[in-house]
Amino acid sequence: MVEHDLIASSLQRLDLYRRTFEFLSAQQGQAGGLILDDLQRQVADTRREISLLKRELRSLGVIVEDHPTDADGVSAAALSVAPADQAKALLEQYHRTLVERLGDLVLDGMSRVGSLRRPLVELYIERTLTPVEQVTSGPAAPTLADLLCVPGSRVILADEVGSGRSTCMQRIALACAARAIGELGPVSDPTVGWASLPSVTILLNAYDIDASLDQPSAERDDSAESGLPRLWRAIDAWLRERQLDALVPIILLELERGACLLLLDGLDEILEDHAIQRVATALGEFGECYPHNRLVVTTSRSDSTLRWLRGWNSYRLAPLDRSQFDAMIEGWLQSLSDHSASRPRHDVTDQVAVLQGLLHGDDLIEELAASPLLLALWILTFAEGHPLPAAQGLILWQECDLLLNGWGHSRRLGQVLGLEFALATDPGSSLLQPLAAKQHLSLLQSIALKLQDSSRASPTLTFAEVEALLRERLAALGIGQNQAVESVIPRLLLWCCRRSLLAEVTRGHYAMPRQMLREYLAARALASWPDFPQRAARAADSGWRKMLPLFAYELARGSQLDTAYELVRSLIPSAGLASNLERQSLLVAAECLATLDCAEVPIDSFRAEAQQRLVVLIGTGDADLHERIQAGTLLGRLGDPRVSDPLPPLASVAAGPFIFGMLGGFDDEGPARRVDVPAFAIGIYPVTNQEYTAFVNDTGHAPPRYEHDSRFNNPSYPVVGVTWHDAIAYCTWLQGRLAAAGLLAPDMVVRLPLELEWEKAASWDP
Repeated sequence: MVEHDLIASSLQRLDLYRRTFEFLSAQQGQAGGLILDDLQRQVADTRREISLLKRELRSLGVIVEDHPTDADGVSAAALSVAPADQAKALLEQYHRTLVERLGDLVLDGMSRVGSLRRPLVELYIERTLTPVEQVTSGPAAPTLADLLCVPGSRVILADEVGSGRSTCMQRIALACAARAIGELGPVSDPTVGWASLPSVTILLNAYDIDASLDQPSAERDDSAESGLPRLWRAIDAWLRERQLDALVPIILLELERGACLLLLDGLDEILEDHAIQRVATALGEFGECYPHNRLVVTTSRSDSTLRWLRGWNSYRLAPLDRSQFDAMIEGWLQSLSDHSASRPRHDVTDQVAVLQGLLHGDDLIEELAASPLLLALWILTFAEGHPLPAAQGLILWQECDLLLNGWGHSRRLGQVLGLEFALATDPGSSLLQPLAAKQHLSLLQSIALKLQDSSRASPTLTFAEVEALLRERLAALGIGQNQAVESVIPRLLLWCCRRSLLAEVTRGHYAMPRQMLREYLAARALASWPDFPQRAARAADSGWRKMLPLFAYELARGSQLDTAYELVRSLIPSAGLASNLERQSLLVAAECLATLDCAEVPIDSFRAEAQQRLVVLIGTGDADLHERIQAGTLLGRLGDPRVSDPLPPLASVAAGPFIFGMLGGFDDEGPARRVDVPAFAIGIYPVTNQEYTAFVNDTGHAPPRYEHDSRFNNPSYPVVGVTWHDAIAYCTWLQGRLAAAGLLAPDMVVRLPLELEWEKAASWDP
């Protein structure tokens, strides 16, 4: 009974809309050649409703005849242009083209070796999704493939640039296209288990769709006149650009069947809110017109898209966990190892272990886990043969460039800002050429330096301050003041906020949320000053500590090695180490030297002085524990003179009694008793990695368990991850080495200390 009433009501509405359409058509006729936008929109909306009602009635088993005035599609005749076998061949050709286009991950702009692309399936890491509104951690979330296995799915993938959202979309599209032509993927294929696969997969960029919808005729094109949704215009243009005109009626038919997957990437690449709304609204209309198709859109974590796509489910990508983190390193290095342009180590397995160990203890681990783009830059820089973390400045430069300019097929900053074909206000100036990455980044460097000079804990700049800085830089690039103020600067600020390079913390007040990027860009701005080394030395205690060593590596790699040496010379204190500034300057200088050593440039003229000063700092009573640990770590990187001789520094403990044990401690610490211990000598320091490595290299003994872990493998750190048997083997080797060098008395042996000896040494003469 309910279904009968629904059918009757739908038939009445269909008749009403058909009569409305006839009335509107008559109104159009009276308007003659005058185009009335509102009237055209009403006609298009009426046709759309007619199409939806006919589809709904047919789904209920009602035979609905096509009315001559319906025009709710490309008519049955147009849809039947291609026979079934020809349609199948056309779709197979289309999906083969799609597989070829999506099969590789394009790394252009990410690698310094030029054009680089690797098979997507070798690099892809499947990740789970977390609902955007979920604040606290909950149960395991689904993957994008899990959400799309059901026809009619509506998903917003809302995450930041570099999170991997586009790659996630590409992997789904590739899997669907491959299976559409019978190329079943491996077990890791994300679509395995889908009950039904889409017969057509379409991957588009929102920026291109916006350009299509922005054309003056967008509201009254052929698609609108036929009652089709506005989004079809972009899909139609996309197909025709690839000489796939014959697919148009076939895809329309598949949309009617609900057998398509549409993926719309990069909605946040559109700057204007009204344009985002236009695309989102068109996408929503498309979904209402074809309710059984699967739709996905990617954007940033703003809520603007959510306002216009009600009923869609919004998710973000979960950060990489430790196993995924390590798997990405291994997968990428394995894939890059057969690329002639990269320079991997001879043993890829060892290469993987080195980079995994290097990043296990890095402070950036959380940021790397949330940004596969940044992790990929670490991997690519490492594979290209650069020492890390010394070459981290190269990564920061690359990251800034990618966030600002995009990568692969989306390097569009000049296009977004209207710079590539814009005329400067000076009538005599020529047409501007696309700006280089260095010129683009110079726009941000002056902002970073101004923020860095601020004494506030969370520095910000007003819009007026930012505008003045950008106006000056743009003028140097040949862009007139009017164009800069009215067009370029507002768009640049909005773009930088979308790309997380800037943040409008309060209305009209801007900050750089990524402190490391801010400090790096500020260091680059500082380097343009003639007195850069002296300025850097004065700023050694104000947040520049991490950046100056990284910048020293870049200077050494370029043609400014003398500037790098001058920087070190300016940083090494000329007097003592009494003040905090002097100690900090020494530590920065030592880090610069260690970085230059990684760059394989000569530093011997500075090394001995730096080593001696660091040893003094370790014994300075005024230095805090953190400074002393830093000094010891840097000594390990520069070469620790305290453990460079075969015979380690020893403390002699005289023979005689002492009180062994204690009362009131743990059960195995008592009772306290007087014990006589013969004279012995004990090493002042625990055996270091530097000393143990000499043993491993000399004997071929297995290296310690944590040889690649950056938390434990500094040469001056105590060796860890060795067994009792390893320690005995080391003592035997050291005894033989000292005896051969004549450094060991005949009655002396090298062994591990007894508990009695250890406690006496630890509690005896201070």
